[in-house]
Amino acid sequence: MDGQVQLEKQLIEFIKNKVRTDENSGWFREPLVGFSSAADPRYDKLKEIVGAHHLHPTEILPSAGSVISFFIPFEEFVVVRNRRGKQVAEEWARAYLFCNDLIGRISEELAVFLRAGGWEAGVIQATHTYDPRDLQSFWSHRSAAFIAGMGSFGLHRLLITPKGCAGRFGTVITSAPLTPGRPYEEENCYYYREGTCRYCTSMCPTGALGEDGSLDKHLCHDHLLEVDRLFPELDMTDVCGKCVAGPCAILEK
Repeated sequence: MDGQVQLEKQLIEFIKNKVRTDENSGWFREPLVGFSSAADPRYDKLKEIVGAHHLHPTEILPSAGSVISFFIPFEEFVVVRNRRGKQVAEEWARAYLFCNDLIGRISEELAVFLRAGGWEAGVIQATHTYDPRDLQSFWSHRSAAFIAGMGSFGLHRLLITPKGCAGRFGTVITSAPLTPGRPYEEENCYYYREGTCRYCTSMCPTGALGEDGSLDKHLCHDHLLEVDRLFPELDMTDVCGKCVAGPCAILEK
């Protein structure tokens, strides 16, 4: 057990240190890290909730024992810039690219670290895990983070952590036994908690996000591709983030 606790501390510090020392660290706040058991029955439920296309951890890594989830929150200036006007802020687009790149590097290096300790590891890319034809993704980073007890889902269908929802999630699957997080009991969505906020639905530039939380994926995706053309000097900035820039964007500073 002492070895397991030590490993968990090492994993958390490993991720935090990678964010803290990254060349683009000024764009991010301190990350959150959580663990879940690959045997958690909620992973089976995702095939019903998300769809049969969603993979179980053991379909990615047959020896899966645990799932490591981490969230890298954007700095406040990124969110503030994206609240202005109807056009997506360049700062948001850059933060998105920097974060996806960082998540990829952290995931690969974390896998190397785990393998050096005798554990198997499987990496999932930060984004574009979906089939472009039907927009169905084989893995939901935010659902894994939810199972790890890292937050609650909001009206905008995104996970709101204690640090907010403006940021990106990563996932690494490993054979190592890790202590699963407890179910998250707080309600971080102001609308679900108080009925006082619909910022996300009111700010959706296309109406793809309905007032009831429904989402027209294709309408949203078409808009993201339009945004990508606004930043020709950047690589694949199919982003928006208007629905994520509201009061729940940053909770703990």
